[in-house]
Amino acid sequence: LREEFDHHQAKIDVYYSLLERLGDDDEEQLANHQGENAVNEDEHDRYNEVDRAEEPDRSQPGGGGVNKQHAYLHKSNQLREKHREIRDNFDRLDRIASKGPNSQDFVEPKVQGLWRVALASDFSADELASLKVELLHYESRLLKLRHMHAEHALSLEKHKQSDAKADTHKQMEENIKKQTRKVEKIQEEVERRIFKHSEL
Repeated sequence: LREEFDHHQAKIDVYYSLLERLGDDDEEQLANHQGENAVNEDEHDRYNEVDRAEEPDRSQPGGGGVNKQHAYLHKSNQLREKHREIRDNFDRLDRIASKGPNSQDFVEPKVQGLWRVALASDFSADELASLKVELLHYESRLLKLRHMHAEHALSLEKHKQSDAKADTHKQMEENIKKQTRKVEKIQEEVERRIFKHSEL
């Protein structure tokens, strides 16, 4: 676990270095265009001027401003991806850490109930270990399905204004249906195995 947290800290360090580099580029651009959008009484006609970094630089062949903007967007996307990766990794580490010595084996109430029934049944130690692995697999599928539903709802909300149902939404719905079938199949198998044994 300590090694995992050290690895996580290294990712955070990379993230902050990217953030710093992106900030340095912003400061450099700001220094180059200092006073462009200043609100001075003498410069009211320039008050609504759009930042020149967004427009192609016509003085340089090939429009150097476009390349700067492209590089900036690339760095922004890279930074956003790193942030998402760090957040996901932290969530995973949080789940691992929360499963400390005094924690429950499972997070999902449905899975916890099945595990309690299994413990109350007459399973051998090997059967319980095997069942625990199956329940962990089932729980991870449930969590994935919950995450997929949340992502789909966010995506629908984000694109609500467009009134057009994008192919990505249809693909997400198909993936949710597939995942739901997989979860139901695993649930039926685990319940059958537990309840069959508890009836004996």
